[in-house]
Amino acid sequence: MDYSEFETLLEQVRSTHPFWFEGFEGWRASEEEIADIEANFRVVLPVSYRRFMATVGGGGFGFLDIFPLGPRQGSVEDFQSVNSERWWDADFVAFSPVGTGDLWGFMVENGACLDRVTFLDHETGEVMPENQEFLEFLVSKALKP
Repeated sequence: MDYSEFETLLEQVRSTHPFWFEGFEGWRASEEEIADIEANFRVVLPVSYRRFMATVGGGGFGFLDIFPLGPRQGSVEDFQSVNSERWWDADFVAFSPVGTGDLWGFMVENGACLDRVTFLDHETGEVMPENQEFLEFLVSKALKP
């Protein structure tokens, strides 16, 4: 799915189900903030994720929470704090809590985040591929009840 298809679908869902987005914080990230995160964590984030964070932002998004990149008033967790307090061994960066202590995120290979979403089990540290690219994941988990 390319980003323009995602935007079209998002607008359709927002017009059909506006209450799914009531109170959505939309903590957008600047290009500078994205570059700082990449430099601090020595990773290259997926293009679709970068664009999402710049245009839509973090917060309660449909049926998911997406970490804002840095601390925001009203946010309990953010990308920076969660990924700085790593308790897992995998080459993984988290972008969303599952709600049970587990995390959704990206595996990192050679300094680049893969655009496939991965589930990290907090009890075992095991990572399991979701087999969906970031935008497809958002559609399936955040935009469908």
